Amino acid sequence: MASDDNTSHLFRIRQTVIQMLCDRGYLVVDHEVSMTKSEFVQKFGDPVRREDLTINKALKNDLSQQIYVFFPDDKFGANQIRQYIKKIEAENVSRVIFVLKTCLTKMAGKVLVASQKVHFEVFMEGELLFNITNHVLVPEHQLLTTEEKKTLLERYTVKELSSLEFKLQIQLQDIMG
Repeated sequence: MASDDNTSHLFRIRQTVIQMLCDRGYLVVDHEVSMTKSEFVQKFGDPVRREDLTINKALKNDLSQQIYVFFPDDKFGANQIRQYIKKIEAENVSRVIFVLKTCLTKMAGKVLVASQKVHFEVFMEGELLFNITNHVLVPEHQLLTTEEKKTLLERYTVKELSSLEFKLQIQLQDIMG
């Protein structure tokens, strides 16, 4: 029964990730979006091996821009991240999502922050059990135009941070406690 619970859990998480990639403009096949749990089990087995859930997609409007989604095992530290970085840099991939069972260690976080060639996102499994953007209370989101973005930043007297600046701020917050 525990295997079935884990399979259901991973099925829901992977479906949320597929929907997220679709919403972000990546090439996702209709069959992946509409996959049933039985089709999921047929494709990935029961119990599911997390490494088999890896996803690699390209942007619809720029096939050279790719993203990887990894579902690492429990043992996910700095050494494992370095191995992933070698793989994705060799394939010239610029974006990566990690879906984790447990929190990143501080050392693993530092390795991610230090990487400047790749944009990383980290989600905990619990955050992806359902697609929050489909909730009735969440308004529809849309990308701002450059002019709208400029107006918004001026209105609230804030400046846009680069990806690296943002990573460094997060790291400083962690250090400061």
